[in-house]
Amino acid sequence: MNFDAETYETIENYLTGKLQGTPRSDFEQRLQTDKGLAEEVAIHEKLYEQMAIKTVLASAEANAFQDKLNNALTQHKQKNAQTTIRKLNWKPLAIAASISLLIGFFFLQNGSTDSLTLYNDYAKHETLALVSKGAENYDFSEITAAYQKDQYELTDEKIRMALQELPQNHPHLFSLKLTQGICRLELDKVDEAKRIFQRLSQTDHLDAPKADWYLVLTYLKQGNTELAKQVIDKAFAAGHGYKAKEMREIKAAL
Repeated sequence: MNFDAETYETIENYLTGKLQGTPRSDFEQRLQTDKGLAEEVAIHEKLYEQMAIKTVLASAEANAFQDKLNNALTQHKQKNAQTTIRKLNWKPLAIAASISLLIGFFFLQNGSTDSLTLYNDYAKHETLALVSKGAENYDFSEITAAYQKDQYELTDEKIRMALQELPQNHPHLFSLKLTQGICRLELDKVDEAKRIFQRLSQTDHLDAPKADWYLVLTYLKQGNTELAKQVIDKAFAAGHGYKAKEMREIKAAL
């Protein structure tokens, strides 16, 4: 049976829980009497089950996943072999093809998946070292509290406001900017985080090596293993001791 785009959208909304109330009840009643529609929903449901790729897959799991997708595609093509009268049901095939390409991309790139694993293993952030009252009597307690609760968006906003008020020679300026970079990294604003860490890395501040460390993590999250190794080599050449053990481990893994 050939369905229009609106039906496919309804199927998606049904499976993702967006279809509620009377429309959902009506759709479920239709499923009981429309065998073709019920079969189409079943195909989509299987594909959605296979879309749980938010966590990194081991190579063997990826191969098994790829096989399932290929089988689903083959079965669907055979079932919907078209003459000039009927069109092929494109939506489930498009979904399967997209997932297949995505999985292939991850595992052909090799470094991307490995680097993300390394990022997750090593992205353990230090406690924010700010006193409750800083110079100029600025109160950092709300920033510290939000950061300690992993409320990165709130922390980022409060730091942004603080940076507008603090003088450029404030003793906690570097720490605040570094923390802002960490927040943006955790919020997946990776390019913004990278720019912050790059600027801090180029300063002569005592904690500049920390910015190098977070640049390494940023490049790992981006899947750019070459730049991550370059930053590690730069840190070693400069004699930086911050996270030296972890940097050696990461470089060995890369």
